[in-house]
Amino acid sequence: MITTNVDGGGNFLVTSERPEGPWSDPVWIDLPGIDPDLAWDEDGSCWCAVSGIQVARIDTATGKVLEGPLPVWSGTGMQHPEAPHLHRIGDWWYLMLAEGGTALGHSVSIARARSPRGPYEPAPAGPVLSHRSTDLPIQCTGHADLVQAPDGTWWMLLLGTRPRGWFPGFHVLGRETFLAPVEWADGWPQAGPVREQHRAPATWHPVQSEPPRDDFDAAGLAPYWISPRRRPGAPGRWASGRDG
Repeated sequence: MITTNVDGGGNFLVTSERPEGPWSDPVWIDLPGIDPDLAWDEDGSCWCAVSGIQVARIDTATGKVLEGPLPVWSGTGMQHPEAPHLHRIGDWWYLMLAEGGTALGHSVSIARARSPRGPYEPAPAGPVLSHRSTDLPIQCTGHADLVQAPDGTWWMLLLGTRPRGWFPGFHVLGRETFLAPVEWADGWPQAGPVREQHRAPATWHPVQSEPPRDDFDAAGLAPYWISPRRRPGAPGRWASGRDG
């Protein structure tokens, strides 16, 4: 896992055999910039992309830069190119980044090359996702990454807001994480619009480990009592209480 401590040393990575840890001490990367992203070549080389947009081959054990940083592609010309994500998919290296600032002009652009060093060619129809100048309920879409599900489908994982009120509006939940389906055409990813889920599903399926009874004697509520917004239907449909 790699991230940036903006006021405390810059970019660093930590490693673990398991997501729950224990995690290693930080390895500081001798590379300026924010929004770092890691990708590996077939020979095991690790490439780090940072806002700027630059890529560098690094030693993950020491944090030393072995090659670069190399300026590669700064987007289609909009302001604030940032949040690069480097992917090797098939015979291509894809560089996805955010442009246009994090407000209403936020967009997702992508380019590809045969090598992480470039040269990169932008997608012929870009940006590949943006809700700017639309009346869609989700706005400020950007900072996207590509993921492939176990069933083989592709998705774009991104940030966005749900503004309310008159311009500039407000979004009480802040920046949320959204998914958009991705289809591939002529070697380029194409994302559908990000949809808003207005309410919880009609049925709620409890976690299998949920006990049939809870005496609420533990500190705090158990995770299976937590759900987005409210649970559907009257309380009597999914819970009942008696004798405390």
